[in-house]
Amino acid sequence: GGGGSGGSGSGSSTSAAKPTISLHGPPLAIPIGGSATLNWQADNASSCDAVGAWTTSRGTFGSQVVTGLNQTTTYTLTCAGTGGSQSASVTVDVLGRPPVIALELLPRQVLEGTSAVVRWLTANATSCTASGGWSGVKSTSGEEVLGPVQAATSLVLTCTGPAGSTARTLQVPIVARAPASAPEPIALLSAEFVELAGRAGHEGWVALSEQPLSGGSTPILRLALSGSVATSTFELLNGSGAVLRALTLDRVAASTSALFQGAVTLPGQPFSVRATGTSSTGQAFSVTTRQYTPVPFSARFESIFLATAPGAVFDLPLTLLNSGGARTLHIVVTDSAGIILSQPLTLDRIVDSTPVIATVRLSIPTPSLLPARTELRAVVSDLTSGALTNVSRMAVEISVYN
Repeated sequence: GGGGSGGSGSGSSTSAAKPTISLHGPPLAIPIGGSATLNWQADNASSCDAVGAWTTSRGTFGSQVVTGLNQTTTYTLTCAGTGGSQSASVTVDVLGRPPVIALELLPRQVLEGTSAVVRWLTANATSCTASGGWSGVKSTSGEEVLGPVQAATSLVLTCTGPAGSTARTLQVPIVARAPASAPEPIALLSAEFVELAGRAGHEGWVALSEQPLSGGSTPILRLALSGSVATSTFELLNGSGAVLRALTLDRVAASTSALFQGAVTLPGQPFSVRATGTSSTGQAFSVTTRQYTPVPFSARFESIFLATAPGAVFDLPLTLLNSGGARTLHIVVTDSAGIILSQPLTLDRIVDSTPVIATVRLSIPTPSLLPARTELRAVVSDLTSGALTNVSRMAVEISVYN
């Protein structure tokens, strides 16, 4: 488009100057729906009329904003004076719509330290440039991998076309990673001395007692640790915590936890067991059992599985071993609630290390108040000092058929 001045005209007087018109309108190239300002100045004229895309009389100078243009439009102004009339025109070119940009982030929220994909589409654009959290010349459509992204950022895409430029901003929100949880420390779940007892074909591991240990005996220690244990060593400590000797405990492969088991020759003094090693994450651990004080005697059931009926009376054999010194032992058998089911039995002056078989007579009450499967406890007390000391409790499983 362009502005105009002068043009063809006519007049009645040859001595009067003809009108001259200056008509222009920045900008003369606009996008669809845009606007332009028309300015004019007419000399040697007394009146002006707008024709074409605009109408009505105009003064000999002025300006007007034309808006909402959807197509290229020509504006003409005719001015008259004593020297005749003159016309001038200006054309405003409508170049099309401004660029339209669509930006998309996948995923919409980005986990800290991971990547995301940016996709974009445009219309009415001939070139695009990225800024902000990305950079460079971009095609008018495409996708790009962004990252790894460590912090929230903004992506700006500016596209240019015949009708101008458009910028679009896309926020990239970040989801912070949760702090790594500290691995669970290795802890001691349980430690007990057990033995395999019961008649052939019905053997089972049973805890010897709460304090079942006599110096010089070799029971089986079963020790369970929590967590994932990678390496482990075991030591026998004296009452002061000094190492007496190393222990060999084998891992029980079928166990769900870190379960270790092995024979331990017990000292004739208070002792504890320490486990040290590393977890599967390389974390060092050291756990120690409670301190055990060996008793001068030990006792165990000859059978740990019994079947009986209400009103039955039967003998329960126990094996007792004294590790030295004269001992007087008192034995009763109770259920798990502490109700005595046997006649008391006293064994006087068990003096050597020869095993002694003691028989305890049990009576099952009628009607039986025991559950179908219950636990019996043999309470073996040392009466040598005149008091119930060094109580040894042992467990046996019993099935009562009503």
